[in-house]
Amino acid sequence: MDNFPNDQMNGQQSMEQQQVQPQMQYDMQQQVQPQMQYGVQQPMQSQVQQAPKKPINKKLLIKIGIVAAVILIAFVAVKVYLNNRKVTIDISKYIMVEFEGYDTKGNVTYSFDYEEFCDDFDDKITMYEGKKERGVSVEEAFIRECFMGGTFDVSTNLSNGDTVVFTMTLDADTALEKYHIKFKTDTISFQVSGLENVEILDPFADLSVVFSGISPYGSATIENNSSNSIIRNLSYDISESYDLKNGDVVTVTVNYDEYSLVENYGVTLSETTKEYTVEGLSEYVTDLASIPEDTMTKMQSQANDVFTAMVAQDWEDNVSADAFTYMGCYMLTPKPGEYSDYNNYVYLVYKVTAT
Repeated sequence: MDNFPNDQMNGQQSMEQQQVQPQMQYDMQQQVQPQMQYGVQQPMQSQVQQAPKKPINKKLLIKIGIVAAVILIAFVAVKVYLNNRKVTIDISKYIMVEFEGYDTKGNVTYSFDYEEFCDDFDDKITMYEGKKERGVSVEEAFIRECFMGGTFDVSTNLSNGDTVVFTMTLDADTALEKYHIKFKTDTISFQVSGLENVEILDPFADLSVVFSGISPYGSATIENNSSNSIIRNLSYDISESYDLKNGDVVTVTVNYDEYSLVENYGVTLSETTKEYTVEGLSEYVTDLASIPEDTMTKMQSQANDVFTAMVAQDWEDNVSADAFTYMGCYMLTPKPGEYSDYNNYVYLVYKVTAT
């Protein structure tokens, strides 16, 4: 390379710059200015043609509005349904029963399983009206307000295999209005089981009632001939023991403490009362029909003999009995509840013809 003085070098550089810069400016102008001019001078619609406006489809808008209204109504209806729907529950499965005592003499009691009920319905019961007590769950409040206990149709003298029915006392109105809950049932049945077996004794097996005296004034006494020490220590009452007649019925009742008998001896009685019919007493005649015919014949014969003897002994010699005719008879007896030295009188009536 030739060595040039610095001033010549600078001169050349200046010339080059003079030659290059205009060219760069020209190029920039050629590239940029047309774009800028294009952007300024040409309006947008020259490039993007606006589409003509379509007429509004009113029928479509109406359909869309109807669909939206239906959806809104359905949503509101579902919400109302969920807020007002009635839930049916079976509260009877939380009733717990316990059978106690001995077979034929058992008892039943019940309880409500609050803990299990509250666990099963935790956060599933809503109180729609009123306010619950502080510290009390909605489930507990529901049970306290709507379940008031119940009763058994039979609760005593139960035997294994018996069926008892428990009827619950429920406030169905409060449950429905305040909690939107309906009860499936208000009754539940249970079969008796688990009662201890006891020995059953018949207190009348070796008992006899002895009737004595003459009807209708007979009397009755009780004779206990049992060899069982428990039965022999029982006491008995008889409904009537005096003024008895054949055909009367008397009732004998056992006096005992049933609970003590079962608890202390493990036994129970098969029955506590028994009826006995008065029989075998000699009888006073109380009506003419009860007098046997042969007895009546004997009485008439004796009356003839007595009358003949009386005529012979007491009548005047110039008076004679021509005829002594039997006409009939009648009887006198004491009225019920009254006493007399004689229990009956029979009067024979005769017609006497005398000259």
